[in-house]
Formats: sequence, structure tokens, C-alpha cells
Amino acid sequence: MFKLIKIEGSGSNQPEPIRMKCCDGVNYKTNHAYKLCDGSLAEAEDVAAPTHIAIETLKAGEKSTVLAFRIQDNMVFEAPVYGNINNFYVGCNYTLQVDSEGGAYGLYSSVNGGSVKIDDLNGAKQDGDKVYCRVTTEPNY
Repeated sequence: MFKLIKIEGSGSNQPEPIRMKCCDGVNYKTNHAYKLCDGSLAEAEDVAAPTHIAIETLKAGEKSTVLAFRIQDNMVFEAPVYGNINNFYVGCNYTLQVDSEGGAYGLYSSVNGGSVKIDDLNGAKQDGDKVYCRVTTEPNY
């Protein structure tokens, strides 16, 4: 799960919550990442940059909107890592670990890179350990 740790250069660590249109057939989970697609929050893709973090859990069709906040460059998140822990490095980009319902909840060690850059390994040694990261639009590493 993408837990917001801090917003750099901001007087608050509370992002502005907004109501976003739900995408048909998508289940939303608190602290999972989603991407904006045609005006709705859609399922995340492993290499695409997510645009929003859901701050409520909803089953598909439960409501027409979901409460979320927009991801910004100055936000640092705590997120779990999965895959070969020896493949994670500070400053490198990684793909999203996406659950069966399409919500991104962590990082996966992929040789192709991705949209989330690690700022601090935070002592991670095994699957599920948490690192500090940020969403980036910079090229993959």
C-alpha cells in the first residue's frame, strides 16, 4: 500500500481529497494507486505512472465516485517491495505490484524499470518490507 509519508516543501502532510469518477468494474482499495483514464480512475498498470491514491474502499458499482488524492512530485510514499530484494537500488525506477483487482499496492523488481523511484531502501531485506519512494515521470532505469 502506498502510505503517504510526507509532502516536501508543504506546510501540511494532508493532500486535498477529491471525488473522482469510478471506472466500470473496478474495485477500489484504500492506499492503492490508480491512474486517470478518460476522466475516471482506472486500474493501474505495472509500468505506467499512477496518478491518484484511493482513500476509501469501494466495490465495483457501489458508488459513482471514489475519494482519492492526486499524486504530486513532492510526495514521498512508504510502499512494500516484492521480488528479488537484491535488485532494488536507491535512485532507480521500478514497476508497480498490482493486485488481481487492478490496484497497485507496492513495487516489483523488474529489469524494465517503471514509474516509481526509490528514495531510501529503509533497511528492506525481504518481500513485503517497506521502502520510501516517489512517483516519477523521468525515464526508466
